[in-house]
Amino acid sequence: MFSFESNSNYINWLDLKHITILFSIVVFICIALYFLLFAKSKKGILATKITLATFLFVLEIGRIIWTVASNNYFNIPTNWWITINFESCTMMVWLNITLIVLSLILNKNNQLLSYLYNISFGIGLVGGIITFLYPAFINSSYSIFHFINLQSIITHIILIVLPLYFLKTKLFSLHLKNFWVIPFAYVCIGNISSMAGLISNWNFAFVFYCRPFIALNINIPFPYHILVIFISLSFVMLIVYSIADLYRCKKLNTKILKPTKFEYFSYIIIIIDATIHLLMLNSLRPLTKTLYGLLFLLPILISITLETILYKKTNKKAHLNE
Repeated sequence: MFSFESNSNYINWLDLKHITILFSIVVFICIALYFLLFAKSKKGILATKITLATFLFVLEIGRIIWTVASNNYFNIPTNWWITINFESCTMMVWLNITLIVLSLILNKNNQLLSYLYNISFGIGLVGGIITFLYPAFINSSYSIFHFINLQSIITHIILIVLPLYFLKTKLFSLHLKNFWVIPFAYVCIGNISSMAGLISNWNFAFVFYCRPFIALNINIPFPYHILVIFISLSFVMLIVYSIADLYRCKKLNTKILKPTKFEYFSYIIIIIDATIHLLMLNSLRPLTKTLYGLLFLLPILISITLETILYKKTNKKAHLNE
């Protein structure tokens, strides 16, 4: 189960093995949600959140330890950028762990928690689903029952189950006015992945090329494939948020909340950030394996600073008007 010696276990897209695994995962997710939702009391919800966060933490730390041990076994120098991993799903693992820890400390109506719940749903859930649809979640060098593959499968299942659990237990709800958080998080993840990808010359979060596009013979030149991915995933979540908001408004006989000036400004910041990201990616691509990748942190820091200032100003005005 923890062996370092490899044995080929290739899975082709939508072959019998892939379809069987997908079916098993869907069944497992349904069963997991069914039993998790029995815990509806405050103590039950708390225990469930802590248990799932612990699973995520142990599995992720276990993956890092196994990777380092495997490198030592084969006398391969450990590249810590690749070992720590800057894929979007790995970031969602740490975000969900952080979210659960903060939910134990902060008031449940805290705005930061609301944003993190939305990111967990809009990116963690979608990322987990996409990962299973394209069989890159399996390391073909090892058996499907090897730790490194079981870790990947279980982790991505939890990334799907957690936001659905948060939603079902009413820890948050989908509001169209909060949708801006999703593209904003995508841009931040893109910048972080680009930073790590440039320094390590590794294709984190499809930053250099998109394997599903290649498999489908979709030819989109670098770096515009990133823009297509960003727009496509954001559009899918926009539809989901719109449907959820329309359903709730119809059920409660209320109107959809209009975006505030803060949300409108946020979309402007997202567009500027995304444009800067593409320009930087195009110009810095030849400078792989250099610390120039750290420049991708600047758009994130500037965007978060502007968002914080805008949020405080709009909130201050709202309080003065009351």
